Amino acid sequence: MTSQGTILQWVQHQRKPSTIGTKTKGTPLGASKNPGGRSGSSTEYEMPTKRVKRCEQTDDTDGEAGWSQESNMLDPPLFDLGIPCVQSIDDTYTMLDDQSSSELQSQSPLETRKMFQRLRHLKQLGASYFVYMSATHSRFEHSVGVAHLAELMLTQLRLHQPWLDITDRDILCVKVAGLCHDLGHGPFSHVYDGIFMQQLHERGLDYPAMRGWTHEQGSLDMLNALLVEYRIDVTAYGLEAIDLDFIRELILGHPVGKHSAKLFTGRPTKPFLYEVVNNAKTGLDVDKLDYFMRDAQYTGAKASCDTHLLLSTMRVLPDATTGVLTMCWPDKMAEQVMKVFRTRYDLHQAVYQHKVRKNEYCLVDVCVRERRRLV
Repeated sequence: MTSQGTILQWVQHQRKPSTIGTKTKGTPLGASKNPGGRSGSSTEYEMPTKRVKRCEQTDDTDGEAGWSQESNMLDPPLFDLGIPCVQSIDDTYTMLDDQSSSELQSQSPLETRKMFQRLRHLKQLGASYFVYMSATHSRFEHSVGVAHLAELMLTQLRLHQPWLDITDRDILCVKVAGLCHDLGHGPFSHVYDGIFMQQLHERGLDYPAMRGWTHEQGSLDMLNALLVEYRIDVTAYGLEAIDLDFIRELILGHPVGKHSAKLFTGRPTKPFLYEVVNNAKTGLDVDKLDYFMRDAQYTGAKASCDTHLLLSTMRVLPDATTGVLTMCWPDKMAEQVMKVFRTRYDLHQAVYQHKVRKNEYCLVDVCVRERRRLV
């Protein structure tokens, strides 16, 4: 009889209590080589080809110490095939660890508010999860990830370039901006502030005040409402009114106000800080680094850039033309920077502009029809 046949025969014996006491090759199948039978011990059973161990579990629910019972007889014991048991999941692509998450929660009261918690129910990729079933990640985890990467970037800068005078207040403001930069997203993320708002405008169903509206402006409105509704005193966290202006400028990526020529007021002597969350100069910031890697991970798209390597090698130097302090990378990192934009291209080809995502237009038609009904 083959080895497979003997194993199947043994499983059948295990499922029949009446045959547990039968012998195989002269050895009692139920005979224990540990006659003490103490709790937590292992009982060895003789098998035709190898020995296997069945663990004994102690049940003290009845108050009878020392009473033991074998595990479920319907579950065959594990065979030692020389393959180690998997104890944990590989966290190579983990965007955020538990420690950094707890630090964010302890430093900011924003995460516990309903205006921020609503991001848990907003899909990062809108309706793409109808095509990519694993793309169910939310704006919540992306926002926390952006805050985490922003902290890593500024911590590395302060370590290697202490003369930049990056303070704890600076880091806290940038982290808050990372947390709140997507508060203004509506249902299905960019479907709402993209083609939905466009269709409303083309059909004359939008309000004049909504024309030119962006989700960044919506994030500012939500942040202001959050601070007022919950009466959050920023001074209790070591911040001042000028820091709130700094956070608003970080979210927008440009000075707050209607006049584009207006200068930054939050941190005018540290212009490089405005390139962390929303980099209007080069487009390479922690927001994009996080969602490029996160979207690629959840959709299976190609992602070859090393995020943490980019964060650890980034430096601040004066611009050769204007002399303004700006973020840059050494020449040896040129390939990694190119890989970031290559990842973006691959995501647009495979995910963001996938032809099956045209179902978003059907979704927009439904929303527009409901909007017309409410007018």
